[in-house]
Amino acid sequence: MCSGGVKKKLNKRVAESPFRKDKMSFLPNEDREPVKGNYMRFKEGANKFRVLSSAIVGNEAWEDTEEGRRPVRFRTTDDIPARFAGELKYFWAFVVWNYQDERVQILEITQKGIRDDIRGYTQDEDWGDPKEYDITVTRSGDGLDTKYQTKVSPKKKIDPAIEKAYKALTIDLEALYTNDDPFAGGRDIDERGDDSGKDEVELDDAIDQAMKGEL
Repeated sequence: MCSGGVKKKLNKRVAESPFRKDKMSFLPNEDREPVKGNYMRFKEGANKFRVLSSAIVGNEAWEDTEEGRRPVRFRTTDDIPARFAGELKYFWAFVVWNYQDERVQILEITQKGIRDDIRGYTQDEDWGDPKEYDITVTRSGDGLDTKYQTKVSPKKKIDPAIEKAYKALTIDLEALYTNDDPFAGGRDIDERGDDSGKDEVELDDAIDQAMKGEL
C-alpha cells in the first residue's frame, strides 16, 4: 500500500505523462509552418495587420506567360494596352506588418468594400492615418459568397520591434509597376507563393535580428 506522499508523487507523474490519451497528439502544440511569402493574403478568419507605409494605387490585370499567370500593373489608365480592357481591377498596395505571420509584407487590396471601409476611417478625424492603429479584416465564405468585415483597434504606438524590422528593409513599392521585386531590386517577382532564395534568406535574417534588438 502506497503512503500518502508516494501516492501524491505517483498521481503527479501520471498527470504529467505525455503518454496519457488526452495528451497524445501527432504534432506538438508549437508546430508551425515557416512563412516565406512577401505578400499578405486574406485567409479564412481574422487577418490583423499594421500599415507601415503610404499606399500606391493603380489598375491590375493578369497575363499568361511561359512561367504561368502573373499580374501586370498600371499606374494610370493611359498606360493600359487595349488587350486588357474589361479585365482590370483597381488596387491599393502598401507595406504592412502581418501579425499572424510575424512578418513585414506587402498587402494589395482589390476588394472595393475593404478599401471603402479603410478610406472611411482615414477620413474620420477620430481615426485618421491608418499607420496609427491596427486593422483586422475577417474573411468568411468561399468563391462568390466570400465576405469581408473590416474593423480597427484603438490607437496605440507601434511595437518598436516591428518598427525596427521595417526599417531594416528597403522596400520599393514602385517596382510593382514594372513587375520587379520591391524587396530586392531587379529580381523578378514570383507571386505564386515561392519567392525563396538568397534575398529571402537575407530578408529573414534582417527581421530576426531586428526582433532580437540587434539592429
